[in-house]
Amino acid sequence: MLRLIKRLVFRLIYKVYLWSSSCSGESFLGSRSIEYPFVIEELRKSSIPEDSKVLLVGCAGDPLSTILPALGYETYGLDVKHVAIKYPKFHFIRGDIRKTEFPDNYFNVVVAVSTIEHVGMLEGDYEGDKKAIREMLRILKMNGILLMTLPIASTFRVSSTERVYDIRMLNSLLAELNIRYNLLFYKRDEDGYWNRCSSNELYTSNISEAVVLVKAVKMR
Repeated sequence: MLRLIKRLVFRLIYKVYLWSSSCSGESFLGSRSIEYPFVIEELRKSSIPEDSKVLLVGCAGDPLSTILPALGYETYGLDVKHVAIKYPKFHFIRGDIRKTEFPDNYFNVVVAVSTIEHVGMLEGDYEGDKKAIREMLRILKMNGILLMTLPIASTFRVSSTERVYDIRMLNSLLAELNIRYNLLFYKRDEDGYWNRCSSNELYTSNISEAVVLVKAVKMR
């Protein structure tokens, strides 16, 4: 009897779930649905060979911690928080990207998904993002690839935990470092869907959220 009641309750909950999802025409996918495919696609397009050394900055809770090793990359995860992952070809290092103990020119690829905007903010280090990029370039091999994603908006703003960049501040962050880079912009519309956009569209009023995808190549 108890088993029958549980089955009926489960069916009721499941039907309510199906009904609620069918009534919603919105998509609530976060920016990760754009950022993670970007990283994997750029690795594929750049023909990064297996066993290449890849650094994942801010790896806590990041599924790339296991996806990249599964693709054959010798993956190093760096985070200020402890990450309890044991996985083949994944090596966790607890540390701060503003200053690491990695040798110069060590990694083929450095990946930072929605991380740089937070660096140093809790300590009041407002130059932490620039320090992080300088360090990432130091440990990146010549012609190595930096893949980075950042929140972006029509105007620059800072909170206690993050920076949201505008075009001017983004260019300021990247231009002084003598790297060649390409930018892709995505916006989330009022219905929750992500769409590719131009930088000019960031200034329209109907954008609720936007992200910039950066691919940079170390030139020196």
